[in-house]
Amino acid sequence: MIRFIDSKFQPPHLSASLIRRARLIQRFRKNLVLSASFVCAGPGWGKTTIAAEFLDTVDVPAVWYDLDASDADIAVFFRYLVRAIRRVAPEFGHSTLALLGSGGASNFNQLSDLFLYELSEAVERDLIVVLDNVHHIFAAEWSAPVLYRILQLLPRGIHFILLARVAPGFTFSRMRSKQTMDQVGDRALAFTRSEARELFQGALDYPETIDGLLDLTQGWVAGLQIIRKALGPESALRKAEIEEIITQSETGIFEYFAGRVYEAEPPGIRELLIRSSLPDHLTREVLNEALGLNVSTDQLQTALRENIFLTRLAGETGTYVYHPLFRDFLRKQLRAEISVDHYNDMHLRLGHYYSHREDFGLALHHFFEAGDEAAAAATLLASERLLLAGGLTRTVSSYLPRFGSETLDRYPQLYNLMGEVRIIEGNSSGAEAMFRSALSAARERDDRPVEVAALAGLAHSAVREHNFSEAIEYAEAAARFAATTDKMSGRAAIAARIKNVVGAVRVFEGRYTEANELMEEALRLAHEAGDARLVGSISHNL
Repeated sequence: MIRFIDSKFQPPHLSASLIRRARLIQRFRKNLVLSASFVCAGPGWGKTTIAAEFLDTVDVPAVWYDLDASDADIAVFFRYLVRAIRRVAPEFGHSTLALLGSGGASNFNQLSDLFLYELSEAVERDLIVVLDNVHHIFAAEWSAPVLYRILQLLPRGIHFILLARVAPGFTFSRMRSKQTMDQVGDRALAFTRSEARELFQGALDYPETIDGLLDLTQGWVAGLQIIRKALGPESALRKAEIEEIITQSETGIFEYFAGRVYEAEPPGIRELLIRSSLPDHLTREVLNEALGLNVSTDQLQTALRENIFLTRLAGETGTYVYHPLFRDFLRKQLRAEISVDHYNDMHLRLGHYYSHREDFGLALHHFFEAGDEAAAAATLLASERLLLAGGLTRTVSSYLPRFGSETLDRYPQLYNLMGEVRIIEGNSSGAEAMFRSALSAARERDDRPVEVAALAGLAHSAVREHNFSEAIEYAEAAARFAATTDKMSGRAAIAARIKNVVGAVRVFEGRYTEANELMEEALRLAHEAGDARLVGSISHNL
């Protein structure tokens, strides 16, 4: 139901000039007898690199899953996680995905337990699962119960490595106290004296100068790397200049030296760097088709060679990522160097690019960044059936509040969509409020199809609240208006919903034969409409 971004399953490519960190590799090796390693540190401490280096040194099957903001939707998270594990266990996860498709995403324990059961059945040997940038899901209500349950009940031989920039609002202290998790922080990740001296070899000849930089940066990996890059062929920034800059925040340090690195690049590379900074994952297709940059493979390879903060993902994917701090620096440069209209147009083009590829979370993000609510609304409504059938309710919920009242009144079906989400979440009263808003806005605009959908929705929420006479009243009104409306898409789906509602009422009235006939007809219509979620709901009722 969603189109996957395969680059999210690829660890970063390890540079030939990588500073090998044997002490950390040994710590991760020892952790394999535990359920999890939790690596938590701010940007630039080398979390992702050390995890990729560790996988490169062990003879254990491993999968990688790089999370972003869209993964805070529990359905997106589990679909990607299942997809990742299928790289080593192709038959894994069918029941977990079926539960998601039938609206089971709100039952966190049931979903987690089914995932764990299938994991124990499908994976017969050791496995490492890396969740990179897992902090993106920490604020989601499902995050704590799901992560706790999965990590505490993992089958023997399965080890999770969680990489996060910030600690969650909840705590893993219970797991640490039971010695089933090891937490690795910035102090452990910091460069040691020997590692720093290896980094600066050939650029600084004085060990005491390197030791001074190490002390000033507290071993911050990205800070030392950007200083090393900024030194370039000149042996040296003045010590006083370095000490003055080092007193700033980590972000300030990075941006100062990033500016020196950026200015030292040829104009063509600078242009490529800033214009390629908007998408999180770079491919020639994204840069050329979405942004119209006409970038060659050679240009990407040159940028990769010249800049240590652009990394190719492992495997022959042709996909690249910027270090988050360098990407943020480049985005600020982009805003400073192009007009607001041009900047918004770039986001808009990315929105359409991802929309056509059914990556709706990214599409909506870029449309809102472009300030184009109409494009965001059109995307949500065009993808409504796919989103709901895929259980992607949080994707819908997170973006609908961002629409202004003018857009909602212009696209009243958005209210109906939110009502459907509330139904799936089990919030009948919330659903009723959304459907009433849709009904009011539709009547104001004389939009009969949206009015019919709102009435069908109100009938459904009334049944959920056991208001049967009201449910029949709404269902009959929806059927009456649908019959007099010529231009209405989704007629079969609306008819199926109406018959399903009336059938449910007949069940409560004890009129089982009539109820069965109505629901069987509703099921036929749902199949005719091609609405998988409705088919599942009616089948459950039958």
